[in-house]
Amino acid sequence: MEIESKQQILERRKELEQELVDMLKETESDFTLDHVRDAIYNEEDNDDMMKVVAMFDRGGDASELSNVLELVTDAWNYFPHEVLGGISPAEKLLEHQSQSPLYECPECKLKYREKKWAKACEAWCREHKSCNLEITAHAEK
Repeated sequence: MEIESKQQILERRKELEQELVDMLKETESDFTLDHVRDAIYNEEDNDDMMKVVAMFDRGGDASELSNVLELVTDAWNYFPHEVLGGISPAEKLLEHQSQSPLYECPECKLKYREKKWAKACEAWCREHKSCNLEITAHAEK
């Protein structure tokens, strides 16, 4: 899950809401989007995610179950949870990423999450007076 911004999370959440509504209709479920949201928000036990999966269960084949699991996993990651202070795991990850230190190459000023890449970048830049694409691929955007 590569998260770049709060806006990206909100856009993906909106997409997931529509996908969930479509899947609820397709599986002829008695549940609604609000039921799914509430179950995720109010989760308490390790098996609560499977309760959401069960909302889509109509005894379909493995392919249908795979699609349901993928969709529910995405919803679980992008929808708010009360135990996380009303934010989603994706938002929690974004918070963590924004608090992690970045290491800067003093030569080209690119920033890296890992110190080893900043050091490798600095060594390359000093020796070659240019950047290396394999190293800069690890730079933050």
